[in-house]
Amino acid sequence: MPLAARHVVARRPIALFALAALALLSNAGCAFSDGEPWGWIEVEVQNAAPGSTTSPRITSVNLELATLRLLSESSASSAPAEFDPASPPPGFSLCHGGHCHADDGRLVPYEDVLRESASGPQVISAIALDEALSPGDSARGRLKITRRGTLSAAEVELNAMELHGTLPHQEATVAYRANIPVKGLRLTMPLDLLVDASSPLQQTLDAKIYLNGDITEGLDLQQATFEEDGTLRITNTRNRALAEELLERVALQLELSPASM
Repeated sequence: MPLAARHVVARRPIALFALAALALLSNAGCAFSDGEPWGWIEVEVQNAAPGSTTSPRITSVNLELATLRLLSESSASSAPAEFDPASPPPGFSLCHGGHCHADDGRLVPYEDVLRESASGPQVISAIALDEALSPGDSARGRLKITRRGTLSAAEVELNAMELHGTLPHQEATVAYRANIPVKGLRLTMPLDLLVDASSPLQQTLDAKIYLNGDITEGLDLQQATFEEDGTLRITNTRNRALAEELLERVALQLELSPASM
């Protein structure tokens, strides 16, 4: 056999070994090119409201979820040049009248929102939910993670919230239905979830939404307008002052937390 031919035969096992190694790497679940996922997060969010600590004056809470986002802390060093109240940065929601509601309950002026969001969390992955949840129902989603690192928070944005129950009024009780104007309100849950080559390709995240207190306690119905059948309707256009008061309480007392808590 010619010498050149012997060299070709000798190299063939090395070439086959290299191809096998590449095949193993391609199946390892890691991202080796732009757009390939480092992992997937299976998320379930349950409507657990009202919760065990609330009053019997709230008999049911229906929620409509808009979006679910996973966030990671940013190393940015300068604030964004512009601010859109209709699309506030993570950590803020319900922007109107020159201020936003922060996740910690503060009312933050627009200029401070810009400053505080300079090095705040950035959206890593997001999906639309657009799902209405009765008490006990859950919304599910699967989020693709294309950037390795630690996920620092999960954020759920609401579209609607409806309460049913009874309230005391003039030594009696009245049935009520309250449509609270929560559209755009965001609930945030801290995370410490690593996504990289060492983490499982599939991870799960289970969360619940609940009230940590009775948001109807002490509501003043003296100026309320009642329906012909004696029931109470609370909306943006019907008993609006009560709707706005309930919204302020919801912003402080509706929580997103791990399902195990």
